[in-house]
Amino acid sequence: MGRPRKPDAGSRNPLIHAGYEFPHAADVAVFRLRSDVSLLLEKGHTAARRYPASFAMLEADICRKRENGQYKTLASLVYAAGATIMAGGDTLAKTLKELDSGE
Repeated sequence: MGRPRKPDAGSRNPLIHAGYEFPHAADVAVFRLRSDVSLLLEKGHTAARRYPASFAMLEADICRKRENGQYKTLASLVYAAGATIMAGGDTLAKTLKELDSGE
């Protein structure tokens, strides 16, 4: 695998991933797979290094979707808290009730 480097300003190279420019397409695939396995290890998948590549990619995608959902929930709670403080209404209580009911 070639050593990744930071791309030049205005580079049109399609082999850029996560801010690094790779010399070969296979290097991008290996980098992505390593990123996926690293995420899975962080999330508690202790055997992630032994997962088949397709399984590791799917599991990492599930982890990312779950994490993004948590961020969306947090953002809506922060927004509702701010709206409650500004307007003095019951927006936060309403949002918490919706989250508890699973709607």
